[in-house]
Amino acid sequence: MKTIFKKTKLKDKINEWLEYEKNKVKISTYSYYHTVVEKHLINSIGDLHLIQINENVIDDFINSLINNKMKESTIRQIVVILKQILKFSNIKISIKTPKIKKRKITIFSEKDRKKLEKYLCENITGETIGILLSMHLGLRIGEVCAIQWKNIDLSNELLFIENTVERIKNFDSNSSKKTQLVLIAAKTENSVRTLPLDSKLIKILKEFKKNQKATDFLLTSTDKPADPRNYYYHYKKILKKYGLSNNYHALRHTFATECIDLGLNPKALSEMLGHSDIETTLKLYVHPSIRKTREFGNEAKIQFIND
Repeated sequence: MKTIFKKTKLKDKINEWLEYEKNKVKISTYSYYHTVVEKHLINSIGDLHLIQINENVIDDFINSLINNKMKESTIRQIVVILKQILKFSNIKISIKTPKIKKRKITIFSEKDRKKLEKYLCENITGETIGILLSMHLGLRIGEVCAIQWKNIDLSNELLFIENTVERIKNFDSNSSKKTQLVLIAAKTENSVRTLPLDSKLIKILKEFKKNQKATDFLLTSTDKPADPRNYYYHYKKILKKYGLSNNYHALRHTFATECIDLGLNPKALSEMLGHSDIETTLKLYVHPSIRKTREFGNEAKIQFIND
C-alpha cells in the first residue's frame, strides 16, 4: 500500500473516481464533478502523491479557497467532492467542512413586482410567459425552459414539472462545441411535482397556445427547449428596460416569501417549490418566531395585480 501511495498521484485517483462515478450519476452531475475537479483540484493538489496528502495539506488547500473569496457554498461543494475522492483513494484523514452562513435571499419589492408583472401580462411572448410562470409558481429557470405543452393540462388547470434544462460540458471529442444543452429529469425526486394554475394564467396560456403543437416547448414553440443562459439574458434585458435589477431566482424567492406572508402552510410551500425537505423551506423563508405560531392547513394564492 505504501509503495502505491508513493508512486500514485492524486490526479490519477481523481480520474479513476470520475470513471467510477460516470455510470452511477446523471450526466449533469458527472459534468459538474468533472468541472470542479478540473478547475479546483487537479491544478492545485493533483500533482501531489497520495503519501503527501495529509490534514495540513487539505487545510491549506481549503484556506486558499477562502482567501480567494470564493463563495462559502462553492467551497463546501468542492470539499464534499474532495471527501468522496479521498475515501475512494483509501486516504483516511479528517476534513472540516466549512459552515455555510444562512443565505441572504433577494426579492422584488411589491412596487417592482407589480411593475414587472404589468409588463409581462401586456406582452405575452415566449420571452415573457416563462417569467410570469416563475413569478406565480416559484419555478426555477431550468424548469421553465423544459416545459412542453404536454406538461400543461388546461382542462384541469394543472402544470406538471418533470424535467429541467441544463447546459453542461460536451464530452464528445469529435464535436467543436465545448458545451451541450440537455433535457434531463427534474433535479430531485421532490422536484417532480404537480402545480395548480391560476384561472388567469390558464386564460393567458390558452391564448398563447394557438397555432402551436402539443409537443412543442412552451418558450420556443419548437421541438427544442430554450437555453437557460439565453433566457436569463432576455430576463435581464426586460428588467433593465424598467430600471430593475435582480437575479432570476429572486422570482422564486419573492413567490415563496409572499406565500408565507399570506399564511400558506410551509409544508405545502415546500412541496410547491420542490424542496428536498421542509427544513430547507423553513430556513430560507420562515423566521424562527413565526415557525412556532404558524397554523398549518392555511391556503393562499398569489393573485394577479388587477384582481
